Amino acid sequence: MKSIQDSDFEVEVNDSIPVVVDFWATWCSPCKSLFPVLDALSISYDGKVKFVKANAMECSVAINKYMISSLPTVAIFKDGKPIGSIVGLRGKEKYKELIEKIL
Repeated sequence: MKSIQDSDFEVEVNDSIPVVVDFWATWCSPCKSLFPVLDALSISYDGKVKFVKANAMECSVAINKYMISSLPTVAIFKDGKPIGSIVGLRGKEKYKELIEKIL
């Protein structure tokens, strides 16, 4: 998954396909546990959904703009607008359900 920063956040989420953004931090253990789950999903949805990682320290403007208050938070954007999210670590099926709702 590509890592993004505030400088390219809006460009990355404004895509013709849905974009899954993983808001995370280096100190967040649940965030690290989520990486393999999202990596697997990114392979399953290759070409249909774009997956990116947004480190909280490098995306503070986006964190504030989209009112991200807990990590990990996985948000889905469509045409640059947030359309769904999951806060906290969940099983792979929960993330898959969120993605399937918007496809």
